[in-house]
Amino acid sequence: MSDIVICLFSGPGYDRAAQGVVGAGRRLADQLNGRLHAVIAGAHNPELNIRVASATDAVVTADQRELARYQPESHLNAITQICRELAPAAVLFGNDTYSQEAAQRLAHRLGGAAAGDCLELTVQDGAIRVKRSVYGGKAIATIELKRSPAVVWLRARAFEPVVTTSASVTTVKRTRLDLQADDRTQIVERKFEAAEASRLEDARVIVSGGRGLGGPEPFKDLQELAAMLGGQTAASRAACDSGWCPPSWQVGQTGKKVAPGLYIAVAIRGASQHMAGISDAKNIAASSCKSLNGSGPPRPRPPETITRASSSRDAPVASDLRSTICVRSSDLRSNRIRLTVVTDVMVVATGSNARARSHTTAGDLFSSIVAMALPP
Repeated sequence: MSDIVICLFSGPGYDRAAQGVVGAGRRLADQLNGRLHAVIAGAHNPELNIRVASATDAVVTADQRELARYQPESHLNAITQICRELAPAAVLFGNDTYSQEAAQRLAHRLGGAAAGDCLELTVQDGAIRVKRSVYGGKAIATIELKRSPAVVWLRARAFEPVVTTSASVTTVKRTRLDLQADDRTQIVERKFEAAEASRLEDARVIVSGGRGLGGPEPFKDLQELAAMLGGQTAASRAACDSGWCPPSWQVGQTGKKVAPGLYIAVAIRGASQHMAGISDAKNIAASSCKSLNGSGPPRPRPPETITRASSSRDAPVASDLRSTICVRSSDLRSNRIRLTVVTDVMVVATGSNARARSHTTAGDLFSSIVAMALPP
């Protein structure tokens, strides 16, 4: 029972989250001197099968007609049958909604233990331990899973993809399962939003806005800025709840967990719930300002974002940050996509590249932020 199983749903394809699950599974299997099995459920996806096969020891696909579209009971039944046959030490999932839904139920059916939002996987005396953030991202808990198998879903971008050094490809086995009709839980309606170029969780640069923007119009400026940087736009819960942007943009404890190279937070208070969603970001640039459209209440206590962002550097959940950059500005306007007015700047950085600079122009400031976050 030293083998590892990774479970993927075929719909999203071999995205950054799937690559992280494969990488985590490969390293965990090597630590346990076991084999890595991949289970792919859903409609037939040849490209995904080939990519996964290049990094695993065995691939089993469940792509029969009953599994063409995701339904909770049928997909869970299929994964349960395959896992019972393989009897693994651990089963790893990604962080998509389907995976989070299935992980705990699968652990119960297999008599194992479940954990979610995992940031790190280790093996100690033969037992699997996971690290995950707790108390709204203010601390990191280490949890040892006593029962086998350990069923864990992983935070997106928390694990590096596997580096394949061999050209050999594992044979993909298509399995035929006996799936009885089970309609206790069903998806009765599906609504589709216009798809972004890439998932927010996979973005290398994120420009995020909060309640201090004062309305939906300034988000158009942030979208332009994000597009210029090759990134994506996000928002705080307050902005989403106000209807200024789609719910899919929400980042935080009750939203998406992201880990970009650069996270630019504009007019976001920096509460612990929001910090929990960006704790894996490599660099954070926080701009505390009045509402950008000139309306709405001014930001209370402008230094608050700086105080929260820099003090969070001392919390265990932020121990992996290479640097924290805090910028307080009086205004942010879209004029050829650049910061136009900067009244005060404070740069807080840690590590071998730590440095503080004084900038005479907003262009110099922004260039410095990008250079620190995205080195060549």
